[in-house]
Amino acid sequence: AAVEGGFDYIHFDGSKFPFDQNIEITKEVVKLAHAKGLPVEGEFTHIEGSSADHTKEDAAQFNKAEYYTNPEKAKEFVTKTGVDVLASFIGNSHGIYATEKRLDLTVFKKIIEALPATLFSLHGGSGVHDDDVRAAIKMGIVKVNINSEMRIAFKMTLQESLNASTEIAIYKLTPPAIQAVQDVVERKIMLFGSNEKCM
Repeated sequence: AAVEGGFDYIHFDGSKFPFDQNIEITKEVVKLAHAKGLPVEGEFTHIEGSSADHTKEDAAQFNKAEYYTNPEKAKEFVTKTGVDVLASFIGNSHGIYATEKRLDLTVFKKIIEALPATLFSLHGGSGVHDDDVRAAIKMGIVKVNINSEMRIAFKMTLQESLNASTEIAIYKLTPPAIQAVQDVVERKIMLFGSNEKCM
């Protein structure tokens, strides 16, 4: 439906399927998308966390060897599926935590070495240390997913507006929250080095 519906980028997350089943399904997605000239992003390593409130939790809980993307399996996955972009786990996780997330760039370097012609995305980009984001982009990340920071900015700013006002017209209450999201987006554009690439 996404391919036929006019989307210009297809992401299929089969990371909760068994590895071989994920490969077979992803291959079919790639076949359908490539027939329309569309790039495909895939993943086989489940990226932990969620967009819920994790501000009382330590992000380091995911810094375990079993969570990280295995470079050799990454090579097998990309080779067999033909995906254009790979989402991997290198210390990134979905959500905002009490501690800043740090990426294991040594692991990422091994993945790149196994797949020198592949593009990479970074899921769970909210709350990752700025220096790590810059370094990962220089190494080969072409897409960074940011969600939680925008949601939190919107919710917290809207909450402040509601608490400070008796206003009931929502269109009068939302502009500061919308501006807070814009502020996050503008900061990320600068961090990613995309300020001169936007169209």
